[in-house]
Amino acid sequence: MEQRAHNIRLLLVFGFLLSWPTLAAAAPCYDFSKGQPAGLTGILDYVVFAGPPHYANVQKGDAPNPSFVLRLAHPVCIQGNKFVDPKSSVQAVQLVKTAKVEGKLKPLLHRDVTVTLKNPAPDPAHRQAPVFAWVTGIAPTPHQAEVAKARVPAPTTHQRDVAKARETAAAAPRIKFPKERRIAAATHMMELDKKRVPAPTTQEMDVAKEDGTAATTVRAFYAGLADGRGDVASAMVVPQKRVQGPFSADELSHFYGHLKKRIRLENVETNGPGEFLVQYRYVASARECNGRALVKTVMLSGKNYIKSINALDRC
Repeated sequence: MEQRAHNIRLLLVFGFLLSWPTLAAAAPCYDFSKGQPAGLTGILDYVVFAGPPHYANVQKGDAPNPSFVLRLAHPVCIQGNKFVDPKSSVQAVQLVKTAKVEGKLKPLLHRDVTVTLKNPAPDPAHRQAPVFAWVTGIAPTPHQAEVAKARVPAPTTHQRDVAKARETAAAAPRIKFPKERRIAAATHMMELDKKRVPAPTTQEMDVAKEDGTAATTVRAFYAGLADGRGDVASAMVVPQKRVQGPFSADELSHFYGHLKKRIRLENVETNGPGEFLVQYRYVASARECNGRALVKTVMLSGKNYIKSINALDRC
């Protein structure tokens, strides 16, 4: 019971109510021990969970772990999972990306989607949510796909001719490459991939050193901005500055959610007690920003919050 209460409390911080016992009787049931469910439908969302070492709260020093979450269209019950009470209902599932969906999830954020799952099962490395599943496929729900298709006009005769010409031109060069060159290229790519699997990066080592410091709050703030989630970022700011102004959820979402190229946090350095020098990049319209900022934090009721951010490079 204590483990279950702990897991549910983590999700409540981010507004995801996973358990409604009164609904359990009406919810469809899946058996994780049998590899169920094969797929689920819901709204794709984004959450910054608390990661290692304690999986409790990023504002108390746990590393931020940005994750995709599927808010189910209908609650379900789960059997064969020791982290979930089969008598309760689940309405949110943490999604773990596989290579097959790389780059496909973010464009579908906040939309109704259907995901294909592979061997959903509990994993000690993903303790932020009672339920998680490996995702092997994702697509808009049939209704959304039909609406999108209806909005695309049929191509004109000229457009079909141009497309056909391009297809012919694109196909021609592929015939000229000899088999030996294709094999050599494939071998080269495998060697490159092998070299890319590496020891921990500098950033990963830096995050490990930040355990228990306010740097994790700073990283969680920029993780929210990177996805245009002003609500996630604003939650890391002192309460009095969230209601209105540049640190409000609406303002942060409006600016950072409409960048030509989303913000990317490059580095976080300690600049003094509760102060951090951050480096970041983003592109707004035609202007590229390679900026720095001094972020000051304060501890309130045992949690670290961002008190101020002073941009040093006018962006």
